Amino acid sequence: MNWDSLIRVAEVMLAPVFVLGGLLTLRSPQSRADQLARLRLPFPLLLVRLNAAVMVVAGSALAFNILPALARASLALVLVPTTVVGHAFWIAEGTARQEQLAHFIKNVAVLGGLVAMIVAVG
Repeated sequence: MNWDSLIRVAEVMLAPVFVLGGLLTLRSPQSRADQLARLRLPFPLLLVRLNAAVMVVAGSALAFNILPALARASLALVLVPTTVVGHAFWIAEGTARQEQLAHFIKNVAVLGGLVAMIVAVG
């Protein structure tokens, strides 16, 4: 198996994380919007829906190899605020802290995979 084939397999494996996560968020965005509202960000519900829509569209594009470089970059960009705001383990307590830390680390690992793909193939 060559390098391009391995990248393609990795893209297909990563895509559902974003597509399903985005769809779940679009279905029930309010709790995430409430998190943004607590941070006093403007238009929290709109921001949550836009972030989720980018995940669905870019994740689908990645899965179907449609503008994959743009899809990778878009997913990397939306993953940063999702990780920092959505999994702020440093303000959580007890078991919630451990859960948020696990999600934070997972997202950082996924971001690392996207960055590696961007560097490797564009």
